[in-house]
Amino acid sequence: MSGSISTDVILEFTGCVYDGFLSSHSMLTDVDTKQQIRTDGYRVETYAGGRMLLMSADILNSGHVELWESSAAALINTSGERQAFESCLVKYQLEKQV
Repeated sequence: MSGSISTDVILEFTGCVYDGFLSSHSMLTDVDTKQQIRTDGYRVETYAGGRMLLMSADILNSGHVELWESSAAALINTSGERQAFESCLVKYQLEKQV
């Protein structure tokens, strides 16, 4: 899943995705959410057991945003992360020009 957002709302979108990923799993599960600042934007990820990457959202300074799901995610329900990303994208995405 991918899309484009205004460069003016990159931080808000990143916060939205981070909060959505964070609330996608019960506190009783061993799933962590991490956010990184990268040279070209931000990355928000969820890990199982602290090491196994499940989901990754890239939020680029250009406004391009993309969600990636690792093959390891087949073992764990990641629908919450997908829904969170989609919800944030609907909230912040650029209007499509006709």
